[in-house]
Amino acid sequence: MQHYKSDLLARAIRCAMVTMICGLVSLPALGQMGTSSYSDAWTDENGNVYSSGITDEGYNTYSHQARVVSVLTSPNGRVSWNHSGYGGSYASAIGYLGYDGNDVGFYFVSSDHWSYCPYVMTDIYQGQTSNQAQTCTDTCTPCRNERHPKEVLCAAALATCEGTALANYNNALNACENNTFCQQSNPNYNEEECNRCRDSALDTFLIASGACAGVYNLCRLAITPDCSPHPTYRKANCDPCSNFPF
Repeated sequence: MQHYKSDLLARAIRCAMVTMICGLVSLPALGQMGTSSYSDAWTDENGNVYSSGITDEGYNTYSHQARVVSVLTSPNGRVSWNHSGYGGSYASAIGYLGYDGNDVGFYFVSSDHWSYCPYVMTDIYQGQTSNQAQTCTDTCTPCRNERHPKEVLCAAALATCEGTALANYNNALNACENNTFCQQSNPNYNEEECNRCRDSALDTFLIASGACAGVYNLCRLAITPDCSPHPTYRKANCDPCSNFPF
């Protein structure tokens, strides 16, 4: 009976030591044999939100298995729930929520980290990590969609104006060439007068072209809304925290 009690006591001590060892090596920030746990969240250029929860046992003598349960939640309560299961010393759970213009703001990810110790066949809770990512309303795309047809009209007006100026210039040059003072075979040929006529036509054309450019710039300035991302000029509230490139 005394031998049986001694054997039970020895087993209990061994089990307690293994439990203590498994627990210690699973604590975070213990160097080479510690557990690394974290959460992350980010967005892509289209405003879609991704998240990850990581439990990494790294190198450990006691063959711990990693597990992570990660939940990504939107401002309006949409949820992406992900569970890695046990499958090795590294576990990753990836979340995803597509962009919704009516569901913008801070997206939160929260991850519960676990280790499984095969020596005592026990789950060991490693704690929780969290992170966040922000999405914004895409005001730039609707603004530009509204502005684009007006820009096309300004460009068309510029092309018409410059076309008219060029046609008038060509007509003025033809009038000079058809005048007797530009015809060398004509007794009334006058090179100085001919050059003066040509220069006058060119000056008129340059003035007209400048006027066309001025009208075009006024047209663009008159277009509303202004979709510039700079706060000083932002009439359409192109949000600076938006993931949509300007």
